[in-house]
Amino acid sequence: MTNTNTSLPNVANQCKTINVCFALWAICLGSIILGLALFVFGTLDIVLEWNPDENLVTLLGVGTLFYEAGDFLVMLHSANLPAIIGLVIFQYFLLYHCWKLIPADIARTTPIKAVGFLLIPIFNLYWMFVAYRGLAKDMNKTSQRCGVQFSVRESFGLHYCWLWLVYFPALVCAMVGIDDLLTVFGRNVTVLNSLLMITFIGCLAGLIALVMLIGFLWSVKNGAIALLKHGDSGISDTIVLQRKIEEQERKQECHETDSD
Repeated sequence: MTNTNTSLPNVANQCKTINVCFALWAICLGSIILGLALFVFGTLDIVLEWNPDENLVTLLGVGTLFYEAGDFLVMLHSANLPAIIGLVIFQYFLLYHCWKLIPADIARTTPIKAVGFLLIPIFNLYWMFVAYRGLAKDMNKTSQRCGVQFSVRESFGLHYCWLWLVYFPALVCAMVGIDDLLTVFGRNVTVLNSLLMITFIGCLAGLIALVMLIGFLWSVKNGAIALLKHGDSGISDTIVLQRKIEEQERKQECHETDSD
């Protein structure tokens, strides 16, 4: 077995990388929340200045908030585009580094697949259950094997995934635009009420999903650091040995290919 002291600098660097990824992710999130607050105040201002005689939603009152949400959400995404891109990048970096800590015989997927498949449209609605909840389950199995007294909150990952599925239709409504959807499906009160209800429920689900995501990433970050620092239980040696075996297997495959 490798002496754990030789791996301490590497462990310190990995812990630092994970902490920095989470900190930068939190900064990007704070920027987006600030933009969201400006969006809400701006939309409320429209509601207060709304003229019922010139608007389609004459009888819906505060429903105007969600009727105008599409244009404002597009503006919000455009204004916060750098922060949104940074948020996704640092979140995926964090997931990638956490997946790297899971031994191959426990991990249900590889770190590259876990993150890469999240970039596939539509398919990622299924894959996020693997990448998020699966990460929590596999990290907990690794903790149990190594005797680490820390448990990642699997429920946060699961709830985040389901809430994102509820939020997704509202995001589509906002990006396409309720007015354009009314043109497609018909300008009547039933269709309008349905679209507003989808947007309202989706917005609530999105806010709760954000809370779940914050709790999940915080738990995963702490779980990863606990695994890295638990050198006495052999987690560092296990990872090093596993990577050496995988490297030897790759060299052997390359040698066999060259021989053929």
